[in-house]
Amino acid sequence: MTKINGNIQDQTCPDYTIKVSKQVADVFRQRQEDRVPRFDALRQLVELSLQSRSSEDSPSGVGTITVRISALADAWHWHRHTTKTFLEELAESGALTMEKTSGGVSLHLNCIMPATGE
Repeated sequence: MTKINGNIQDQTCPDYTIKVSKQVADVFRQRQEDRVPRFDALRQLVELSLQSRSSEDSPSGVGTITVRISALADAWHWHRHTTKTFLEELAESGALTMEKTSGGVSLHLNCIMPATGE
């Protein structure tokens, strides 16, 4: 983005990847009781997935979580449609894979790599 005469104008930008540690993500986290920002929603999905990875007896598989869209909508203070659209956008971008199940939606986050102690 470039500032032109007090206005911000979008410019074409090449594709990129951002590596963000948990500590850096903590800096961006907003603590509010109202609607959860999209970044915090993604962060919650990442942390749920990582907790699933650390649980050896996870029934849904390594790094995969099963959630109800309505439960996420309630937790994030979003409409159910907004939540579903957000998950679909993440799936279209390749950040996650999504599959409907009898218990809700099975999500596998492709966009995370657990820290290796570097």
